[in-house]
Amino acid sequence: MSCINKRVVALLLVICVFVCLASSCKKNKEASPDDGQEYVNYYDFDMTEYLNVPAEGSVQVPLSLVDNEWEYACLKIRLDNTKYTAVEDENAQVELYDKVKVSYLPAESSKDKLTPYQQTFLTAEDSEMIVGAGDFVSAYEHKSDPSKNTQSFEDQLKGLKVGDNKTVTVTFPDDFTYTDGEGKVSDLLAGVCVSLDVTVKQISRGELPELNSSMVSSYTSGQYITVDEYKEYIYGYFKSYYAYEYYFDAISLKGGYPEEALNNARLLYMTEKIDSDYGEVELDEEDINTLYDALYNEADEYARKAVYERMVLEYLFKVCGITLTDEGYFQMLKSDYDAMYYYYYMYYGVATMSEYEDYFGKENLMLQYKYEKMMDVLPSKVVFK
Repeated sequence: MSCINKRVVALLLVICVFVCLASSCKKNKEASPDDGQEYVNYYDFDMTEYLNVPAEGSVQVPLSLVDNEWEYACLKIRLDNTKYTAVEDENAQVELYDKVKVSYLPAESSKDKLTPYQQTFLTAEDSEMIVGAGDFVSAYEHKSDPSKNTQSFEDQLKGLKVGDNKTVTVTFPDDFTYTDGEGKVSDLLAGVCVSLDVTVKQISRGELPELNSSMVSSYTSGQYITVDEYKEYIYGYFKSYYAYEYYFDAISLKGGYPEEALNNARLLYMTEKIDSDYGEVELDEEDINTLYDALYNEADEYARKAVYERMVLEYLFKVCGITLTDEGYFQMLKSDYDAMYYYYYMYYGVATMSEYEDYFGKENLMLQYKYEKMMDVLPSKVVFK
């Protein structure tokens, strides 16, 4: 069960939704100047025409959030270096940081909301996890209805003994994806609440060691040699992460949208959807217009979100003074490709830097690189308290 906690130590590209604006890399390539079509910048305007923005220096972030992330990062390394021994006492109960071996399968009450493959995906024998490590389904906080909150899978095992059975209810993260039976990435479990029947089969326990530089170096494959180096990285990463989250939440829509950008986003969404779902079907103009009409509401909902998030991003670029020249772009592109060319070839089938740029689209890559530069600056634009 690959319900991996999304709190990974790497800056996730949260901008993907509004970088692409629902256009695939193929569509981006089709609209490139190389194909004889002039690129139109739909965001060449003052974002404050459409956005309510906070006063300079008014965005505050609790430093305790970053402190907690550092404690969690330390815990992960300490748990990774803990030597566990099976507990022989039949009366022993599952405690925090125990390693627990369990079996689970969907409860009868949840089977009707799951496909046969999903039921298989959510079934495991002798699966091991460490209580408190956050490696399985984490706690879920519903944005508007606290009654729909669920504890983490692991926390619901506390107090159980070997042989005990329990029905555990969890909600998958809103960004959860998995590979389905056809090898396609699916998000059909994202935000879904399910119940699993769990049986505890073994409890193992160990003493957590104190963190030291040797552990850090081993855990990070030598990228960070000392505890202080790793701490600097973790604090820098999460200061950027929370600065973006809090600044983003401090901005709101004044009431309207730039119509040209909104129309373009709708069209791109519908075109990509039709291309994806009917790419092998011969469609005439009447068919396409019918599909456009059927997809309009869905496309409009997506476009409003995408355009809003893109406007916020463009505003934050201005706040942070972020620009990117052609030379700077090329340097970042080369560095990016040189570091990851094997991955890009294996997963995307691109063999050269030029193919990589064509596949993802220059506009998308430029936004990504500006975003990376912005995240280095943004912590200085908020107040950590």
